[in-house]
Amino acid sequence: MNGVEVLDVAPDSAAETAGLHIGHVITVVGGRHIRSTEDLADVLAQNGPGTRINVAYLFKTNLGWMPSQTVVVLTNR
Repeated sequence: MNGVEVLDVAPDSAAETAGLHIGHVITVVGGRHIRSTEDLADVLAQNGPGTRINVAYLFKTNLGWMPSQTVVVLTNR
């Protein structure tokens, strides 16, 4: 599986507000496929605080991995 697994979500963070949880696997951010933490860092560095960015991710259910998406509003934390 390609993507970056969410290992931690800080309280009151942009990720928490957007509904991301530990164990989710981020696959696309802002239209760019994410295959490594470097890919994710590059996309986030190109967008400043206040930017709304679409995030696609996978989450595990009893039926297997399911896709979902959310919008994250970046902050400067």
